[in-house]
This record gives sequence, C-alpha cells and structure tokens, in this order.
Amino acid sequence: MMKCTFTHYSSENGLSQDIIMDMLQDKRGIMWFATWDGINRFDGYEFQTFKARQGDLTSLTNNRVDFLAQAKYGFIWAVSYDDTVHRLDPEKESFIHVPQDRPAADLHIIHMVPLSNGDMWLLTANDGAVRAVTDPQNGSSVSTRWYS
Repeated sequence: MMKCTFTHYSSENGLSQDIIMDMLQDKRGIMWFATWDGINRFDGYEFQTFKARQGDLTSLTNNRVDFLAQAKYGFIWAVSYDDTVHRLDPEKESFIHVPQDRPAADLHIIHMVPLSNGDMWLLTANDGAVRAVTDPQNGSSVSTRWYS
C-alpha cells in the first residue's frame, strides 16, 4: 500500500488568492496556478505571483486567469478573464499577448490544447477555434489563424 502526503497551501502561505481556476506542472516540475489574482508559480518552497501592471505590455492584461497550458518550447499559455491569450516565457518572466484577428470579447475561449509541434489550439464556446503558431526558428513570435 502506497502512502500519500498532502500539504494544503493558501494565501497564508504565499498563494496570491485562494480560488484556483486551473493548475499545471511544467516540464521542470514547477507548479503553476491560475487564480483570480494572477498566476502563481510554486517551486516547492515559495510562491511567485505574476499580475497585470497597467501600461506594461509584458504583463497580464487582467489578474483573473482562467486557463493554463504548456506547449513544446516550455512557454506557459494563459487565458485571462477578458479572453486575452498570453504566453509567458518562464526564463525571461515576461508575457506576450497572442495576436487575434477578432476582438477578444468575441472569442470566449473555453479550452486550450497544446500540439506536439509547439502550436496551441484555442477552442471557443460559439465560433470555432484559433490555431496559434509559434515561430520554430526563434520561438519569440506567434501568429494565429481562425477556423470556424
């Protein structure tokens, strides 16, 4: 019989907010939590929080984050409450906003599906899907194509 130990973490331990919308463990073993107060990274010892900063284009646009996913190149993808898609480079600790050819309010993304080639499917509630393609040469730029 295998014994398991559970540790409960909350805002008293450094988590920015106690409501967790999504979580993932990245390829390095780091835990990521989408909360109503930013994205929290937990290395097993301490939390680091990534939040929206007004006027800073390398941060989130909204602190409420609903979905997280990781794709091939190690980037952490996030969808915030305003339906903006962000891609976090964990090494640089900066975000890019994934371009969209429709207003974010029209998207209402309900799920993300990472592909083995580094692309990401963004599935919407009412109007098809968006395929976000990461440039394989440098990994820094992303383009999107709408499928309805």
